[in-house]
Amino acid sequence: MPLGNRISYPESVIELNRQIYSVSKQANSLYQQAAIYFATIDEHKSLVKELEERIEQKQGQLITVSGKDKARLSESKSVLIQRLKKVVAKHESERLLRLESAVEVCIKLLDITESHNFEGTQLKSAKFLGTMLLLSPGRGKKLSELHQRLKPAYKTVLSLRLLDKLVQDGSIKSSHIRDAYDAETRYEKHERINTPYFRGVLLPIMLVALFQDVGFQHPDVIAIMKGGGSLDEFRPLEPEERNLMLKLGYKYAMDYAVNGLGCQKFQGDSKVERERFDNAEKVRLKFQIGFLKDVVNPAIGIGDIVKIPQVYTSVVLSTKRDFIKKDLPKASKIIEQLAVNTSVNQKAADAFISIVGHFPQGYGVTLIPKNLQGVELNNYEYAVVTRLNPENPDEPICKVVTRNLTYITSGATTSIKKDCNLHFNKARNKLSKIDSARLKTIMQALSHSFKVDDMESLIPSLWEPYEYFSDRKNQNLWAK
Repeated sequence: MPLGNRISYPESVIELNRQIYSVSKQANSLYQQAAIYFATIDEHKSLVKELEERIEQKQGQLITVSGKDKARLSESKSVLIQRLKKVVAKHESERLLRLESAVEVCIKLLDITESHNFEGTQLKSAKFLGTMLLLSPGRGKKLSELHQRLKPAYKTVLSLRLLDKLVQDGSIKSSHIRDAYDAETRYEKHERINTPYFRGVLLPIMLVALFQDVGFQHPDVIAIMKGGGSLDEFRPLEPEERNLMLKLGYKYAMDYAVNGLGCQKFQGDSKVERERFDNAEKVRLKFQIGFLKDVVNPAIGIGDIVKIPQVYTSVVLSTKRDFIKKDLPKASKIIEQLAVNTSVNQKAADAFISIVGHFPQGYGVTLIPKNLQGVELNNYEYAVVTRLNPENPDEPICKVVTRNLTYITSGATTSIKKDCNLHFNKARNKLSKIDSARLKTIMQALSHSFKVDDMESLIPSLWEPYEYFSDRKNQNLWAK
């Protein structure tokens, strides 16, 4: 809960997500702004066309009249021209406001997920991604809606981390990215947003990731998803419906990138600076459009910077009504399979797996503890995945949150070995000989709402940390 004017980190994450994707009376989230654009753009185009035709008509009539009639027609034409200018100016002002809001969110997202160096950035990003998953209760009637709102920011941060990894590994073939990159200023907060790398690379990639699914806000796509308003938009679609939805979604996402957002406008009087700024914006938008195309049909692997996080996020924050949290470790397995099938670039897939491992940030791990002598005990404890870049994808770096079946806030941050992780059958089998009464005692000690009938097994392959994390005293999982 807030202390004075301070808000907790989870609350700041929630607020940032509201700015990206929420439904409010103010209609000021990025996705609400897009929905309004799609709902009104045809009317705007029709009005502009009508005014232009009427102006042209007046111009034609002026040739055939004279005297008072000519003066009257000329005045009528001037009124139409002024009205057209106001309509166009209002539309342009709204476009620039949408773009300004989007850029502001991108900067905030960098501030909340990046530090002054690579290591600090990995920790802050792990905290952000972990918090996002910990904000999800894993069940409930509105879970699909919640996940849909969380996905754009989650995917964007993963895209940035994959980009960083590929740039550092020298795996990026794009000369546009390589030429703009400067290792010395990459994480310098005060310099970052003024660098060519931010304006020419980070910003367009973030905008692609944030707005990749924005086309689904178009009425034509909504009609497919909701079946005219009578069906659940998160239901499984028939192949033909799904293909049409994706095709239209991409079409309208591209339209939004070009016409809904477009280029920023230079603020200042210097003609030289304006020309330089305008050229840089044209290059940025061109790169952004090309990148969005490549996400759909990766040609040289650059689109995988967003495509891989997109696939991963679609599992971790699935909008399917039959979402099961224990399936989350399958997300990275799907990426590995896509690489085998050459659907994504192998180097990009390997780099991504090295970042996220097989257990998402915020995932609740159940483990067999050891005593001081290294002997495994006949019980289990709880931990939460809190770090990126595990040495072994199967051995997540976690914060241990229970000791002797009691919740603690001072647990160690450590890699959970595969043979102690109850996600794996080998570890589960070690506890299978324990008396069921003992297992019930352990479960009762650790579970906030224990009911034997609700449990799939008394040896859980994972645990749900949502309620635990909801308590503010338990939210400092990333402290060193």
